[in-house]
Amino acid sequence: YDIYAELDVSYHTFLEGYKSQYDTAMILQDEGRFDEARAAFTSLGKFSDSETQAKESLYLKANHLRTNGEYSEALEIFTSLGDYADALLRVQQTKADRLFSQGSYTAAFDIYTELDESYHTNADGYQSLYTSAKKLQNEGLFDKASTVFASLGKYADSITQYKESQY
Repeated sequence: YDIYAELDVSYHTFLEGYKSQYDTAMILQDEGRFDEARAAFTSLGKFSDSETQAKESLYLKANHLRTNGEYSEALEIFTSLGDYADALLRVQQTKADRLFSQGSYTAAFDIYTELDESYHTNADGYQSLYTSAKKLQNEGLFDKASTVFASLGKYADSITQYKESQY
């Protein structure tokens, strides 16, 4: 009877169970089932990079919430992650996204300009507003154009265009 061989088999079976649970957690994460994935990674303790993956699941959930307009919950999660990955930058991005969605374009733009361009979620939105304002201006609707240019703040040459629409 070889007790060492039996222990070796038990150990490998034990590891395979953890590996299988880890793989399942990764699949859950890939499917966007972030809470389930986080719970699965957390249950694995220190196995492999489970602790990091549990945080990653939370991070991915927050990003998903942000992109779907659920800014308050996303802010809570990004803030709770502290210095994990780029969570601190995502806090700022989420604040700007929320302001933009509320029509506070100038305040949002002020935050976006402090971030790298990769965090400028609403760049297309600003361009669209600017183009609309230019169209209004060209149609002689100067009051409406100046209102839109004023809301854009420092975006492109909106300040200049605002002044031109005033005269």
